[in-house]
Amino acid sequence: MSAGDLPQPIEETQIAIEREDLLIEVGAKRADVRATLRLANRGDDAKITVGFPCDTTEYAGAHGLECKTRITVIADGKPLAVKLKKAGAKGKHWIWPMRFSAGQTVTLDVRYRTRLINDRYSTPVRGMGTLYYRLATGANWAGPIEELNMEVRLPTDVIVHVAPTGGRRDVGRITWKLTSYEPNEDLAILFDPTRLGRYAKVLGDRVDSYAALKKAVAGGAFSAAELQGMAKDFRDALPEHLQWAEFFQGVARAKLGLPAPKPDEIRTCVEESAKIMEAIAKKGNK
Repeated sequence: MSAGDLPQPIEETQIAIEREDLLIEVGAKRADVRATLRLANRGDDAKITVGFPCDTTEYAGAHGLECKTRITVIADGKPLAVKLKKAGAKGKHWIWPMRFSAGQTVTLDVRYRTRLINDRYSTPVRGMGTLYYRLATGANWAGPIEELNMEVRLPTDVIVHVAPTGGRRDVGRITWKLTSYEPNEDLAILFDPTRLGRYAKVLGDRVDSYAALKKAVAGGAFSAAELQGMAKDFRDALPEHLQWAEFFQGVARAKLGLPAPKPDEIRTCVEESAKIMEAIAKKGNK
């Protein structure tokens, strides 16, 4: 399930990303995304067209950001008009023009809400395999991203793999603070969809948002023993997680182009997930 793409210039440019702050909050049926970019012109006066890719195709097992998802774009506090334009044989872009004087810095704010699509689940998030956000499109800006801060808020901790590496995890949340980042890989979080529903049920069966997860953990109205058992099961299922990662990668490679997770990275992530469950279990009072 796609959370979108980093906006990109359509043509070659001397505009660089000095800083990006990205927040993705995943709920039961949708994800709210906000990307704030500080753009700096390192050349002469410039006029560029910025594009935001969207998906017009249907692909079993993998869904991109739908083109009917409306986006809001604000530059230095001023809303910009965006329009949908054909890009290539099948693709489309939301596009908008921008002007920069020499040396000018502009704060660009892009926001939207995208639905999570999974026809087999009444609560789509509980059947999610991977959530991804295209960072690689940022390579079209001049130079690396000088400062990249990302935060993903989730209603679950049954996570098998996280990319890029270097993120910090706590309950239902992953954060990154990266510098001089070359966007040659994408943000991707691989879940265990067979255990998403069970985790929500252990914590009260109404845990379908980050806020609900935090409230359930703070309230402690769940079985510590049951959650400890789930942590052990998650560790013991490592061979299953490795097999699932390989399978999903094979299914989705044509659509997503995401690099295959390394076994050691999966082992580390599974252990982190189990430890988070064990830490939460200490707060259970049933």
